[in-house]
Amino acid sequence: SFAGVDVFHNPHNLLPRGIPCASVVTVHDVMALEYPRLHLRGLERLSKSYYYPQAIWRALRHATRLIAPSRATADRICALHPAAASRLTVIPSTADAVFQLPEDRAAAQERAALLLGSDAPFLLVVGANPPRKRHDLELAAFTEAVPGPWLLVFVHPPNAGARPPGAAILPRGKTPRAQVPHCHA
Repeated sequence: SFAGVDVFHNPHNLLPRGIPCASVVTVHDVMALEYPRLHLRGLERLSKSYYYPQAIWRALRHATRLIAPSRATADRICALHPAAASRLTVIPSTADAVFQLPEDRAAAQERAALLLGSDAPFLLVVGANPPRKRHDLELAAFTEAVPGPWLLVFVHPPNAGARPPGAAILPRGKTPRAQVPHCHA
C-alpha cells in the first residue's frame, strides 16, 4: 500500500507500473536498452529480458525525477529520450572517506607494486564479479586495445560473485596482462 507515501524512490533503474505518487529513479546505466545482448545472461536473461527494458523506458518517460551518477550516463539517457533532460540531475556517487589521495604517493605506489608483483601502470576494476558483469568482454577489449606495459587488475570482495577472489577471467587463446591480487575491496 502507498497510503501516506509522498515519494517513491527506486535506486536501481526501474519504475514499476502503477506508482500513485511522485517518483525518483536512479538510472545507473541504460545497457539493457542499448546493448540488450550484453546485459543479462542465462536464466536471468529469460526472466528479465521482457520486463527490465520496459521498466527502464517507463522510468525515462514517466518518473517525476531522474538521477544519473555521471554526466556520461546522463548523456546516454538524453540520447535515448531527450525529453528526460528537464527531469534529470547528475548526482555523483560518493566514495567512503577511506578513499582519498595518499599522504605519501611514493609509498602508495611501492605498496601497489608489492601487491601486484609489478610496478607497471594499471587500470583497476573494483566491484562485484558475477558473470552478468561481463568482465570477460572488458578483459578481451583491454587485451586488444591497451598497449604494454599496462596491467588490468580486478579487485572484488569475497563472495561478491560467482568467481572467488583471485580467479582471473581469461579468454581462450589469449595471454593478457591481467592480474587479480589476493586482496579485497
